[in-house]
Amino acid sequence: MSVTVKTTGHKINEKDGRRWLGRGRSLNEATSIQDVLQMGGLDWTVSKRPILTTAALPEYAEGDTSRRYPNGITEQGVDKNVQLLKAANDVLQFSSQDNLDLLKACINQMEDNVPFLPMHRDFAVVRDDLNLPLGVLGSGYSCIDNRDCLLLLESMMEEGRVVVERAGTFNSGANCWVIARFPNSKSIGPEVMDQFVKISWAHDGSEKLSATFIAYMKRSEIQLSPQIENTTVSIEIRHTKHAKDRIAIADQIFAKGEQYFSEMQNKLTELVTSSMTNDEMEEYLETILPDPPEKMVVDKDGNKSNKASKRNENSRGRIMEIFAHSDSQINHTKYAGVSAVAKWCDGEKAIRVTNKDKTMNPGLSEDELKDDSRLFNSWKKGGSGRAMKEKAFAAIFKEKEKK
Repeated sequence: MSVTVKTTGHKINEKDGRRWLGRGRSLNEATSIQDVLQMGGLDWTVSKRPILTTAALPEYAEGDTSRRYPNGITEQGVDKNVQLLKAANDVLQFSSQDNLDLLKACINQMEDNVPFLPMHRDFAVVRDDLNLPLGVLGSGYSCIDNRDCLLLLESMMEEGRVVVERAGTFNSGANCWVIARFPNSKSIGPEVMDQFVKISWAHDGSEKLSATFIAYMKRSEIQLSPQIENTTVSIEIRHTKHAKDRIAIADQIFAKGEQYFSEMQNKLTELVTSSMTNDEMEEYLETILPDPPEKMVVDKDGNKSNKASKRNENSRGRIMEIFAHSDSQINHTKYAGVSAVAKWCDGEKAIRVTNKDKTMNPGLSEDELKDDSRLFNSWKKGGSGRAMKEKAFAAIFKEKEKK
């Protein structure tokens, strides 16, 4: 029989240090929305700004086939233009009258022949503290600041219904998130399930303000957010500044969270009490990680191979190893099967760091970029990590139905 267990204290113990892959900032001491903003690195605003393009056909350096930056529009060129504007201001401030008249004449001539065209339908959303463009959106888009996005947590924090744990951003602030924990944990056999809600939003149009429920399994150190019949795992939140509306939304989040985690507890209890042999696990992995259609690749020596099939074969082999070395109290159960897939997704699934990732996240190491990408894809609707875990969760119950 499952038991609800009260957690003690607000701080994360050392065992939970890699919760959320260690990304973001700790909010253990936060007691207000202002604390969350400041301690979480979210105390900044965004603004919608006009976009211009060149009136003349752009010219590119010889041999530049990527056509990424026209001459003079490289990142370095933009910095030089900023320096030139500063120099012009110095001239205006300190020059003699003759030089001043000459400079004004040059400026007037430039203004009469502005080499730019305005983009009337598209605007840049810019992070104001860094002056960093985060995305391009339409003229009807209205910016919502981080503070406004977090106001719905205010009543929940004041009433002690949630404890904010961590906050962070992806892509220099294009995507923002705050993790809050419901104060009770649930026992599932030898496992303990902590109950979380992730409040997330985007300034590049990729995500609405939303609340997503996440079950964090403390013994296995995995996170799960599967779709469960007759429950809601994610809620898109209507933005409102009215206190009554925010409180109503908070009540809805709390009620739907209770329903979701209650059903999650029932599902996981089924898995913990169901055995799973090695042969059944191999059959299960063939279902969720099947070999793709044959796509032969010929190397320089003329040898043929199917790289995609080999990759999936290696992945299945590694997940089988994780399954075989599961905790003795869950070993060879269907929960161990799901847990092995989730552990692989959260820690070992191949992650590719793109040039865009590096450009949008200057200063992060390769490992930090990989952890960011892994966590983002574990949370993002349709992300590869989240999709794989959802597929694994659904498939294990289909296997049960066959028996």
